[in-house]
Amino acid sequence: MKMLKASVITMGVLILTTLVILIVTISNRWSANISPKISSQALKTTSVYDEVISLPQGAYIQNLILADNQIVLQLSWPDGRKGLLLLDVSTGRKIGTISFQ
Repeated sequence: MKMLKASVITMGVLILTTLVILIVTISNRWSANISPKISSQALKTTSVYDEVISLPQGAYIQNLILADNQIVLQLSWPDGRKGLLLLDVSTGRKIGTISFQ
């Protein structure tokens, strides 16, 4: 009976130890993924963009999508027209516009 009791206590301690190790490992990996990774070049740059981009007359931004190395602004006009404005992420410059009729 004493051997059974010792075995149960040992198994309980092993299960709790394994659970604690698992929780610590998960929390360490999770916090490592959350922390922002800033490159040294980004820290040296004082200004990323110096561009002023004007929206077409009467247009307003309906949605913004980040795709590859581009920012796509979905534009709408009060009369129902729709269009896209494409921007380069690295330079902040306008790539072009697409209008839908």
